[in-house]
Amino acid sequence: MPVFEQQIAGLMRDYDSLRNHYNQLQEKKLSAQMAGELETHQAGERFEILDAAVPPEHPFGPKRGLMITEDCSSGCYGGIGAAFLVEISDESVRHEREAAQIFGKPVLAGIPMITTDREHALALWRAASLTAGTAVAAVAFGLVISRFVF
Repeated sequence: MPVFEQQIAGLMRDYDSLRNHYNQLQEKKLSAQMAGELETHQAGERFEILDAAVPPEHPFGPKRGLMITEDCSSGCYGGIGAAFLVEISDESVRHEREAAQIFGKPVLAGIPMITTDREHALALWRAASLTAGTAVAAVAFGLVISRFVF
């Protein structure tokens, strides 16, 4: 009995290996047929150039001068608009007139700001530098925005 079982197991192993080999050959045959059909199908396709491309006479590109002026103007308008929104949203009281309007009664007394000449000059320089910085930031903001829009 054991010899017979060993012979059957050997035959089954051989059968399985032959069946795998047969399946592989069938797959190769199918892929070869598909490749042949694809070649015969594409053999009839021929491409011809009807009109040749004409190169431009001069380089084509964006109008830089127009873009720069648009960027600067949109930056300035954007900066002015941002400053306007900040000013509108600020709720602090700065003058006696504003206090009188808010409370509906006149202001009895105010404390004046006492500054030295040096402090006054420093305040002027600070205001000038803030104005220049705001203008530069507005132009930069406009350049960035225009790159995304145009």
